[in-house]
Formats: sequence, C-alpha cells, structure tokens
Amino acid sequence: MMRALEKTLKSVVENPRYIFRLTVQGIMVGIFAGLMVCLYRFLLYGSEHVLREYLNVINGNLIYTILFFIALAVMGLLVDWLTKWEVDSAGSGIPQVYAEVKGHMEANWAKVLFSKIVSGVLTALGGLSLGPEGPSVQIGGMAGKGIAKLFKGSKTDELRLILVGSAVGITAAFNAPLAGVIFVFEEINHGFDKTLVFIALVSAIVSDFISKVIFGQSTALTFPIHNIPLESYWLLIILGILIGLLGYVYNVGMIRSSDMVANLKIPSWLKFVLVFLVSGVVALTIPEISDGGHFMMDILDIAMPSLGVLMLLLVLKYLFSMFSFSSGAPGGIFLPILVLGAYIGAVFGSAVVPNS
Repeated sequence: MMRALEKTLKSVVENPRYIFRLTVQGIMVGIFAGLMVCLYRFLLYGSEHVLREYLNVINGNLIYTILFFIALAVMGLLVDWLTKWEVDSAGSGIPQVYAEVKGHMEANWAKVLFSKIVSGVLTALGGLSLGPEGPSVQIGGMAGKGIAKLFKGSKTDELRLILVGSAVGITAAFNAPLAGVIFVFEEINHGFDKTLVFIALVSAIVSDFISKVIFGQSTALTFPIHNIPLESYWLLIILGILIGLLGYVYNVGMIRSSDMVANLKIPSWLKFVLVFLVSGVVALTIPEISDGGHFMMDILDIAMPSLGVLMLLLVLKYLFSMFSFSSGAPGGIFLPILVLGAYIGAVFGSAVVPNS
C-alpha cells in the first residue's frame, strides 16, 4: 500500500499540469455528481414519506384505495416507458457502468440521468423493496461522463471520470467517501490506477462535503452501540458462518427469480403494472417491508420485536426484495441486504440472548 502511495505522489510531481487538469475535473465531478445523487436521495426520502402518509390517509377508505391502485398502475406504465426510452436505465445500474468502463456499451449520459432518477423515484413511491446505491453509482458515473464530454478529453480520461463519478455515487448515498473509492476498485475497475485513486479521493471528499451540508453529518444508517463481552466473541464466528450461508441462499434466490421473470411470456408493461399492484397490496397489508428498508431499521431502534416477529419480517422482506429486484425495475439491492443482515443479527441475538 505504501509503495502504491509513493507511486501516486511521484505521478503527481512528474505530471503536474495533467494531474492539475484532472483534479479540477474531479472536483467538478464531485460537485455535479454529488448534487445529482443528493437530489435522487432527497426525492427517494420524500417519496417514501409520501407513501407512508397516504397509507395513513387510506385507512380502509374504498375510494382512496381504488385511487391508490390506479396510481400504481400508471406508475408501472411510466417505468415501463422510461426503461424503453432509455434501456440502460433499467435494473440496478452497476452492470451498465461496468459495461461502459469495459467498452461494451456507450450510454447517453443525459438520458440515463433523467430516466434513472425519475423511474427510481417512481419505484420508491410505489413501495418496491429496492435501494438507492446501484442507481446512485450509475447516476454518479453518468454525471462523470457528462463532465468528461464537457472537457472533450481522451477516452481514458472519460473512463476515469466515469469511475470517479461512480465513487461519488456511493459517497453521496451513504456519506462514506472511502467506501465509495474502495467499491469502485473492487467491483468495477478491478485494478489499481494510481491517478484514479488520487482523483477519486478528491472527488469523494468534495461530494461528501456536499452530502453532509444537505443531509447533516449523521450516517445513513445509525445503530445503538453496545459492548460485547470478550467471553461472548465466539458467537460472532457462528453469526458470520450463518450470514455467509444465508448470503448464498440470497444470491441463488435472486438469480433464479430473475431468470424466471425473464422467461415469462408477458409484455413488459403488464409485468411492471403487476409488480406495482402487488407492491400496493404489500404496502396495505405489511407496510413494514415496503421500500428500501429504513422503516424496518427504525423498528429495531425503537423497540426490539419478539423473535417470531423478527423471523417473519426477515422472511417476508427477503421474498419481497427478491420479487422487486427480479422485475428489472430501477433500484439497488444493497440497502435491502443491509436490512436483512441486521435482522439476521437481531434474530440470532434474540435466540442466544433471550433477555436482550
């Protein structure tokens, strides 16, 4: 790591003009991509709030319920139209960024930005169990591409700014600049580019500042901290094994459900309408598992439910997340995964420490 850092600093010294130009571009990516992702994050929070408020208003009213399902059907049609208008905006967005970086596709950055933000907000308003991280990565990457097009640099610089924007996406979505940079190298770039490290860190810090100004300095997910006695640390090993096994089950379920939906012989518009209608039924009957999962996390923070309730919510959230993601609707799986992990830990803790 120290050797890589030395190479990075040496590169900055030997190519000051080039690095300065890229740094300026990186700062602009941090500002533009940071603002776009923060806008997306703000709209998602607003959409989830609107959904919760409307569910309270419905309260068994037949007319309001009918209007709710009509609105869901319209949202499904709009998402279908948007994902056809810009096909690269469907799904989580991370595979598209990876394909762009590897040279397998050439997305229209402006269309992707518009379609991803609008369709993502619609899925949140519809209550689908999808998170903001995958779309945030793509929104950040496309914002980076927009800045690259503005400067008309080389293709290498364009790809670097796309990666920098992707790091900004994670940073602005979770207030985690280092996590954003590391994510890009582990999941998208699959290599070490010393120049990219420097520019990505600068851009991530800028976007993190913007995110904290808008949303405050608290983390995206907050947990109460309790000390675990040293003599109980062996339980963490068992929990790690359990989470690893359940993670395998999760991956298999996601892959098979996506394949099953892909093989269905129905029009895409009908698929999205049905998905949104089912999501509406879920929102009316089990609102706890709707949306990405902030409400479920709040439940753990307010009062720990019984073991039976925890297990029921865990299973239902898994099934609904699998259903939502397999539809191909714009949205990520990282936040639902975090929620599932938290509930696995809560179930495990309630089982081994019954009085907790």
